[in-house]
Amino acid sequence: MHLVLVGLNHRTAPLDLLERFCLAPEAQRALLAPGMAVDGGRPFYEAALLATCNRAEAYVVVGEAANARGLVVERLAAAGGVPAADLDPVLYTAVDEGAVRHLFEVAAGLDSMVVGEWQILSQVQDAY
Repeated sequence: MHLVLVGLNHRTAPLDLLERFCLAPEAQRALLAPGMAVDGGRPFYEAALLATCNRAEAYVVVGEAANARGLVVERLAAAGGVPAADLDPVLYTAVDEGAVRHLFEVAAGLDSMVVGEWQILSQVQDAY
């Protein structure tokens, strides 16, 4: 099993693009719905989307990490109404330990526009 992170934030994407991913909670849940196939037709084992005004990050648990990024990019692009080819250059990806490290940095407010921002912790909790 692998944890894969695919995201964009205030450092990698312009504000007008980030705004496209400020999704309502229902849209966030639908974006990574369990029916999305990976690993030869199996669904994500788990998925969460952290979507705030300054970031959109998808965290997915899969058996094989290789195909997960492309599928998440397609889903993000569709949700934001952006061609995947335009979205791909502003995305970052991390796998396993790198994804966990990044999530802890985000939750601690270390990867925020204002370092130490406390509100992000509750947004991480809501995404979970």
